[in-house]
Amino acid sequence: EFQHVEHVLEEKTHAYRSVAERAERRLRSTVQQKREQFAKALDSLSTSSLPGRLKVLRDKHQLVGERLADIKAGKETVQEVLHAASDPNVMGEMSDKPPMTLEEIITYLDNWIHGLHDALSKVKKATYEGIWEAYHDYTVKTLYVWDREYLSRMP
Repeated sequence: EFQHVEHVLEEKTHAYRSVAERAERRLRSTVQQKREQFAKALDSLSTSSLPGRLKVLRDKHQLVGERLADIKAGKETVQEVLHAASDPNVMGEMSDKPPMTLEEIITYLDNWIHGLHDALSKVKKATYEGIWEAYHDYTVKTLYVWDREYLSRMP
Protein backbone atom coordinates (compact mmCIF):
# COMPACT_ATOMS: atom_id res chain seq x y z
CA GLU A 1 0.00 0.00 0.00
CA PHE A 2 2.90 2.38 0.77
CA GLN A 3 4.29 1.81 -2.71
CA HIS A 4 0.91 2.63 -4.23
CA VAL A 5 0.72 5.91 -2.26
CA GLU A 6 4.30 6.73 -3.26
CA HIS A 7 3.47 6.04 -6.92
CA VAL A 8 0.35 8.24 -6.78
CA LEU A 9 2.38 11.04 -5.16
CA GLU A 10 5.02 10.77 -7.89
CA GLU A 11 2.34 10.97 -10.59
CA LYS A 12 0.74 14.01 -8.96
CA THR A 13 4.13 15.67 -8.50
CA HIS A 14 4.91 15.11 -12.17
CA ALA A 15 1.51 16.47 -13.18
CA TYR A 16 1.93 19.57 -10.99
CA ARG A 17 5.41 20.17 -12.37
CA SER A 18 4.10 19.91 -15.89
CA VAL A 19 1.30 22.39 -15.17
CA ALA A 20 3.74 24.76 -13.47
CA GLU A 21 6.18 24.58 -16.39
CA ARG A 22 3.41 25.34 -18.90
CA ALA A 23 2.19 28.22 -16.76
CA GLU A 24 5.73 29.60 -16.48
CA ARG A 25 6.21 29.42 -20.27
CA ARG A 26 2.88 31.18 -20.87
CA LEU A 27 3.70 33.82 -18.26
CA ARG A 28 7.15 34.47 -19.76
CA SER A 29 5.61 34.71 -23.22
CA THR A 30 2.90 37.10 -22.04
CA VAL A 31 5.39 39.26 -20.15
CA GLN A 32 7.65 39.42 -23.21
CA GLN A 33 4.72 40.36 -25.46
CA LYS A 34 3.62 43.08 -23.04
CA ARG A 35 7.18 44.43 -22.83
CA GLU A 36 7.37 44.59 -26.61
CA GLN A 37 3.96 46.29 -26.85
CA PHE A 38 4.96 48.79 -24.17
CA ALA A 39 8.30 49.49 -25.87
CA LYS A 40 6.56 50.08 -29.22
CA ALA A 41 4.03 52.39 -27.62
CA LEU A 42 6.76 54.37 -25.85
CA ASP A 43 8.85 54.46 -29.00
CA SER A 44 6.01 55.84 -31.10
CA LEU A 45 5.21 58.47 -28.49
CA SER A 46 8.78 59.55 -27.93
CA THR A 47 10.10 59.52 -31.49
CA SER A 48 7.22 61.00 -33.42
CA SER A 49 8.08 64.55 -32.39
CA LEU A 50 11.87 64.19 -32.24
CA PRO A 51 13.99 66.16 -34.70
CA GLY A 52 15.87 64.01 -37.22
CA ARG A 53 19.25 64.55 -35.53
CA LEU A 54 17.92 63.22 -32.22
CA LYS A 55 16.22 60.26 -33.90
CA VAL A 56 19.60 59.25 -35.36
CA LEU A 57 21.28 59.53 -31.95
CA ARG A 58 18.47 57.56 -30.31
CA ASP A 59 18.74 54.80 -32.93
CA LYS A 60 22.47 54.58 -32.15
CA HIS A 61 21.63 54.33 -28.42
CA GLN A 62 23.50 57.53 -27.66
CA LEU A 63 20.72 59.24 -25.68
CA VAL A 64 20.26 58.63 -21.97
CA GLY A 65 17.29 60.89 -21.27
CA GLU A 66 14.93 58.05 -20.38
CA ARG A 67 17.37 56.98 -17.64
CA LEU A 68 18.28 60.44 -16.35
CA ALA A 69 16.48 59.90 -13.04
CA ASP A 70 18.53 56.73 -12.38
CA ILE A 71 21.73 58.55 -13.32
CA LYS A 72 20.93 61.49 -11.02
CA ALA A 73 20.07 59.09 -8.20
CA GLY A 74 23.44 57.39 -8.65
CA LYS A 75 21.89 54.05 -9.54
CA GLU A 76 23.63 54.02 -12.94
CA THR A 77 26.26 55.99 -14.79
CA VAL A 78 26.04 57.41 -18.30
CA GLN A 79 28.63 54.84 -19.41
CA GLU A 80 26.60 51.98 -17.95
CA VAL A 81 23.42 53.15 -19.68
CA LEU A 82 25.17 53.58 -23.02
CA HIS A 83 26.93 50.23 -22.68
CA ALA A 84 23.71 48.44 -21.76
CA ALA A 85 21.82 50.08 -24.63
CA SER A 86 24.45 48.95 -27.13
CA ASP A 87 24.45 45.36 -25.89
CA PRO A 88 21.22 43.41 -26.53
CA ASN A 89 22.18 40.84 -23.88
CA VAL A 90 21.79 43.30 -21.01
CA MET A 91 18.50 44.98 -21.73
CA GLY A 92 16.67 43.36 -18.80
CA GLU A 93 14.99 40.52 -20.66
CA MET A 94 14.33 37.24 -18.90
CA SER A 95 16.72 34.51 -19.97
CA ASP A 96 15.66 31.03 -21.02
CA LYS A 97 18.77 29.69 -19.29
CA PRO A 98 18.45 28.17 -15.81
CA PRO A 99 19.59 30.16 -12.76
CA MET A 100 23.36 30.35 -12.37
CA THR A 101 24.92 27.67 -10.25
CA LEU A 102 27.18 28.54 -7.35
CA GLU A 103 30.09 27.02 -9.27
CA GLU A 104 29.32 29.22 -12.28
CA ILE A 105 29.23 32.33 -10.08
CA ILE A 106 32.45 31.49 -8.25
CA THR A 107 34.26 30.69 -11.51
CA TYR A 108 33.17 33.97 -13.08
CA LEU A 109 34.11 36.07 -10.04
CA ASP A 110 37.46 34.31 -9.70
CA ASN A 111 38.25 35.04 -13.36
CA TRP A 112 36.96 38.60 -12.92
CA ILE A 113 39.33 39.23 -10.00
CA HIS A 114 42.26 37.97 -12.09
CA GLY A 115 41.17 40.22 -14.97
CA LEU A 116 40.87 43.19 -12.60
CA HIS A 117 44.37 42.48 -11.31
CA ASP A 118 45.67 42.48 -14.90
CA ALA A 119 43.82 45.73 -15.71
CA LEU A 120 45.12 47.48 -12.59
CA SER A 121 48.67 46.21 -13.08
CA LYS A 122 48.74 48.20 -16.34
CA VAL A 123 48.22 51.44 -14.36
CA LYS A 124 50.56 50.77 -11.41
CA LYS A 125 52.11 54.20 -11.52
CA ALA A 126 48.87 56.10 -12.17
CA THR A 127 47.26 58.57 -9.80
CA TYR A 128 44.29 57.46 -7.78
CA GLU A 129 42.06 58.95 -10.50
CA GLY A 130 43.75 56.76 -13.12
CA ILE A 131 43.40 53.69 -10.93
CA TRP A 132 39.73 54.47 -10.29
CA GLU A 133 39.14 55.01 -14.02
CA ALA A 134 40.77 51.66 -14.86
CA TYR A 135 38.65 49.92 -12.21
CA HIS A 136 35.48 51.67 -13.37
CA ASP A 137 36.06 50.94 -17.06
CA TYR A 138 36.85 47.29 -16.39
CA THR A 139 33.79 46.92 -14.15
CA VAL A 140 31.40 48.56 -16.63
CA LYS A 141 32.64 46.33 -19.46
CA THR A 142 32.65 43.08 -17.50
CA LEU A 143 30.97 42.89 -14.11
CA TYR A 144 28.06 45.13 -15.06
CA VAL A 145 27.23 42.98 -18.08
CA TRP A 146 27.55 39.77 -16.07
CA ASP A 147 25.33 41.19 -13.30
CA ARG A 148 22.58 41.90 -15.83
CA GLU A 149 22.79 38.33 -17.07
CA TYR A 150 22.76 37.04 -13.48
CA LEU A 151 19.63 39.07 -12.72
CA SER A 152 17.90 37.89 -15.90
CA ARG A 153 18.52 34.29 -14.87
CA MET A 154 17.17 34.60 -11.34
CA PRO A 155 14.04 32.52 -10.74
